[in-house]
Amino acid sequence: MDYVLEVERTLLAATPKRWSVGSAVPGETREASFSLTNSGPTLANVTYLGMMENVETEVWTGSIGDKVIWTVPIEVPENVTRFGLGLSWDDPDSDLALLLFNQNGRPVDVSYGEGEAGEEVGASHPVPGVWRAIVYGYHVTTRSRQPFELEATFYVQETWEWVRATGPGRLDSGTSGRLNASIAVPPNASSEGLEGYIQVRSDHDRFTIPVSLTVAGASLTGTSTTDLIDEDGDGLYEELCIEVGVEVTAPGEYRVEGSLLDGNRSAIGWLGSTKLLEEDGSIEICVNGSEIWKSGGCGPLSLENLFLYSGEGDIIDRFEGNITILKCPQDFQPIPARFTGRYLDLTLSGKEPGEKPSSVIIGVEVDVQTPGRYEIAGRLVDEDGFEIDAAEVAASLEAGVQMVNITFDPIRFTMLGEPSRLHLINLTLSREGEVIERVDEAISTESRSPEEFTMAKKIYVISPPPST
Repeated sequence: MDYVLEVERTLLAATPKRWSVGSAVPGETREASFSLTNSGPTLANVTYLGMMENVETEVWTGSIGDKVIWTVPIEVPENVTRFGLGLSWDDPDSDLALLLFNQNGRPVDVSYGEGEAGEEVGASHPVPGVWRAIVYGYHVTTRSRQPFELEATFYVQETWEWVRATGPGRLDSGTSGRLNASIAVPPNASSEGLEGYIQVRSDHDRFTIPVSLTVAGASLTGTSTTDLIDEDGDGLYEELCIEVGVEVTAPGEYRVEGSLLDGNRSAIGWLGSTKLLEEDGSIEICVNGSEIWKSGGCGPLSLENLFLYSGEGDIIDRFEGNITILKCPQDFQPIPARFTGRYLDLTLSGKEPGEKPSSVIIGVEVDVQTPGRYEIAGRLVDEDGFEIDAAEVAASLEAGVQMVNITFDPIRFTMLGEPSRLHLINLTLSREGEVIERVDEAISTESRSPEEFTMAKKIYVISPPPST
């Protein structure tokens, strides 16, 4: 018998493909326009509606034995676009199976052996009614019963009342039309990020245009005040604080972040602060003066790229201007000392050709502002991260740049018997027990062989206790 199979397929395209509204304040209305091109069959009785999905969950716990069935009825509500069911348990040696049946008792999905201790099933556009899930203890080990958790997730479609959309009621094949949309944020809307879509629906087909929006319950005013704190009155500032003005339309927790730059446009640091605001006010951002002195080159300083975030972490505003601070890094309190970033492998320094060293010596250059006693400590590891030795040196340092040597015992390295590069890590500079600076990875030597070091035994003299 001869036959012809004809298939009609909806080919509707929107330009632009999505509507990224961006940030809008409560009470504000935004508008957009889309071109709809129908390259498929004619669409009749076309309607346009704003929609969004809310997530609802339900959880059950239980336990099951080997080759035993556990079942639970699940009420699937109206307007569910997706329905997921996840099963988890704590023993990876046990195997459980998960089966899903629809409102008519017909199997819809099954999951077995998909994960070490978890299974997932689901359905798209499920028919409302009482569905049923079955957990089967296919292989339960180590105990008489296996505890588990079953979680249902429903993606419920609801009308998005904020969105209004109009367009042609009919789109013939090969024609285009214009869709006009608006979104009106209610005056009492809370600050949050929202996702939804405009649904284009005909007699037999549905098409969606994604919509994203962030409700901005606050905005940056562009005003600021600067406070320079000199705690000891020596004319050098220990801290810089900048209050950034915020206009609030919806009370909540907000965060301001920005980049502090020096006069060369080099970044000193990325700053931020969070505050609960019930009304118009300000958020204060502070930075340690020694960090400005350490990282800055010249003035004036400027706070730029200011962003305002909601409590959920969504960007709700950005200040395009800059906040200028007419100060130089040299106006701030210097740190007593710091690493210059210059490190030397001095293991073979001063050795005659063929002479084997008995230790690994690393030179660390320090720039001292305040003379005094300092402690420098670090760890020496091989390429596998195995610790060869940890060492610390205490030294009285004068003002200026000077090299301090740290000596490490290579005995563990020689015992390993494998060549490797040696890495100085976790390097710290301390004064009076307080860490001033820390460097995670300072220097890596050339590849060393254990045979390069002397195996000479060290002699320890143990004196008897004094007689009484």
